Amino acid sequence: MTAQKTKLLILGRSGQLARALAAQVGDISAFEAKFLGRPELDVTDSAALERAIAETSPDILINATAYTAVDRAED
Repeated sequence: MTAQKTKLLILGRSGQLARALAAQVGDISAFEAKFLGRPELDVTDSAALERAIAETSPDILINATAYTAVDRAED
């Protein structure tokens, strides 16, 4: 009998946190991870987020997205 894997939905794919998570999760067989970054998912679009969550049905959702344009963020 095979143990059921924990499904992870990780928002973000190319940033530092998402890449670090990918490196760790890849070594853990208990997890099945799906990473969604741009352009697959606009995290500012609530309807798109709801669809992604409904389609994936994750056990755990991790938001690894960030706005990194520091100068523009200050404005």
